[in-house]
Amino acid sequence: MENTSRWDRGQRFAIARSSIIVALSVVACGDDAEVVLDGPVPDAAIDADGSSRRLLTPADITYLGYYEIGESVYGSGLTHRYVDDELRLIYTEFVAEGVPAGASPYVPTEVRLPANFGERAVEVARWGQLFAPAQNFTGRDIWLGLWWEAGADRLWTTSAYDYPQGEVTTEETMTLATRELRAGEPLATGHRGFWGFAGIGQRALYGGVQPVPPWFQQAHGVGAYVTGWGGYTSRLSQGLNASLGPMLVFFDDPHGVADAPMLAAANLPATAARIGGDARSGAVSMDWYPGGYAARTFDRGVRGTTCANYFDGGDPRQNPSTPPTDPPQAGAQWLHPVPGDPRGEQRWVWGDTYSNNLQWIEPDPEAGTSGRHGIVAVLDAAYGKAFYMTSALHYDARQYELHVFDPADVASVLAGAIPPWALRPTSIATLALPGKGYPEQLDQAGGIKGMTYDARTSTLYLMGYWAGTPPTNRLYAFSVGR
Repeated sequence: MENTSRWDRGQRFAIARSSIIVALSVVACGDDAEVVLDGPVPDAAIDADGSSRRLLTPADITYLGYYEIGESVYGSGLTHRYVDDELRLIYTEFVAEGVPAGASPYVPTEVRLPANFGERAVEVARWGQLFAPAQNFTGRDIWLGLWWEAGADRLWTTSAYDYPQGEVTTEETMTLATRELRAGEPLATGHRGFWGFAGIGQRALYGGVQPVPPWFQQAHGVGAYVTGWGGYTSRLSQGLNASLGPMLVFFDDPHGVADAPMLAAANLPATAARIGGDARSGAVSMDWYPGGYAARTFDRGVRGTTCANYFDGGDPRQNPSTPPTDPPQAGAQWLHPVPGDPRGEQRWVWGDTYSNNLQWIEPDPEAGTSGRHGIVAVLDAAYGKAFYMTSALHYDARQYELHVFDPADVASVLAGAIPPWALRPTSIATLALPGKGYPEQLDQAGGIKGMTYDARTSTLYLMGYWAGTPPTNRLYAFSVGR
């Protein structure tokens, strides 16, 4: 098998348990682990700045196993910190009782890992409310991103309402906030924020925050942080709409700017935001297919797998009570397969999201990691039929894809050489996670809704809510670049 950076559409490279395909240098291990390459496998190239950093590929990411975690199968987000050299994972867990009126039922929970895969993580602390009850933020935790900033000892959140209504409008921008973890005090007492950006809705920025590597800041004149990621929300195209594909917004530390509660016009200056990816133009019902690939002026995010998309006019029934049985009707939009895409990639549909699933990975010489880097995301995507029924989104099942973006492509967006809506991963791999998605789960709640990268151990963690039978949460671990 010859290694090539071009993708022959329809060809798949499957990796069975504990096997190696040497030509692609892909390794899969652990029970029921599988990796399927769905996109081009780029040759590792030295960065334009002449450094030794080389681009990550799915071949560098190896499944290790999973831990059981938490008591509730509902929650969102994942980040980590070290306490006295011990790794702690932080996520939110749904608490059904004892929550003050107007407060979020999703409580930050901190755990340490057990000795072996398959065992349950040990709860260390619960940190109280993310948002003060008096602020009445019930509902904005439906879409929630977490990130622990180690150098400043503070927890960042991005948050968005899924179904804006009443006083909360589709024009809402406030999303960024921070707070400190202080033992013995409610978490919300250290709350700073919210901040937003003029003209960018909170529903386009709910994925979280990441630090921007100093070399990238200096080379491209951007701030120290990036937020965004992209994914579906209710009322997708209304007001300041969501981004149905990758969204990257660079910004400086906002703590010197006055913050404000929700509904206040305390946005960061529009000049503070620099956009390195933006698929808000794809949050529309009409596709670009009739005009052809080369003539398109907008787009959605790409995915390697197909589904039967009934959301964009594919089902003539209005809010049916049963799944569709016929193929999507003629004239429906954003259907798979996508015509004319030179890489044979498909497009996002309603429900597809990066959620809190993106990490900017850089080599750490002190930890002994390789010189590879990249922006790694996991797409939580529809499988089989994707349709609207009984006033909600439904799918035959969910499936998960590993996407690797090249920072050089993000730099090209910043420089105007690539349209923001044309940012796409350089490589795609399908993830088969034990207990999550097809074929083990059919149309169930939960998903992959959190990711964090521990540079000390070169380990990438994914938070899978509602996994296995009976359902629990699972923390999936991957080795990166060793």
